[in-house]
Amino acid sequence: MRRPVTRPLVGMLCAVVLLSVLVGSAKADSVRADLDGKPIDSTEVGRYFCHDVDYPAIRCFRTAARLEAALAKAVPGSMGEALLATNYVVIYADQTYGGAYAYLSQNYANLGTIGWNDRITSFKSLNGETGRFYEHQNGGGAYYSFCCNQQVSNVGQTWNDRITSVYRL
Repeated sequence: MRRPVTRPLVGMLCAVVLLSVLVGSAKADSVRADLDGKPIDSTEVGRYFCHDVDYPAIRCFRTAARLEAALAKAVPGSMGEALLATNYVVIYADQTYGGAYAYLSQNYANLGTIGWNDRITSFKSLNGETGRFYEHQNGGGAYYSFCCNQQVSNVGQTWNDRITSVYRL
């Protein structure tokens, strides 16, 4: 005979579900972004030229030239060089490294939190790093591996605008 579910058990299950939702959203909410120094919603990052070297802050610029200038300012000191060395991939919205792009130094279980879900068409891996793009959140589904300063001007029809998470290996 099956035992009825008791209220304490239901309450405990509800608490576990709520806690997991809060922990998951807290991580996504911890990412903050700015555009030329002014706060923007992190989901707008995919519309601009950005870097996450100051993670959890993502710095965005209206033009590629401003982004590159900001990164160049970080290079002179050894600390700046160390920070730039943490980047492992640059993702681009369009083929042949066109459109909006972002330098990534972090793993993203859901690129949607930074406005890049299903938007990647080309990429460049950096600093000899190896990684994987996944079709679903949290590294789920099929994956596309990259390695060692690989430059891909077009991920092809199978992967174009299909990537949802990315991890350095």
